[in-house]
Amino acid sequence: MTTLTEIVRSFTKRIRNGRTNTSILAHMRSEVDELDAEIQNGNIGEDGILGESIDIIACALDMIFENYPDISEEELARIMQAKCEKWERKYS
Repeated sequence: MTTLTEIVRSFTKRIRNGRTNTSILAHMRSEVDELDAEIQNGNIGEDGILGESIDIIACALDMIFENYPDISEEELARIMQAKCEKWERKYS
């Protein structure tokens, strides 16, 4: 089974188009705007909330892999576990 991170990592390595942290962030912001439009307008676009959320995840992972190309799945999982535990403590 291929994970989301494996898929994005493979494309991040192959697509060499001169993107920068600034350009990746700008693209992520545009995806957030598209997600906002989906939510405000009742999930009517072709991608819907699911597709736009996946676009945001892809942008975030691209940013990670551009800056930390050797980060492991295990390290990402450990960081995500810690972040989710923090969310639970803070917002439960």
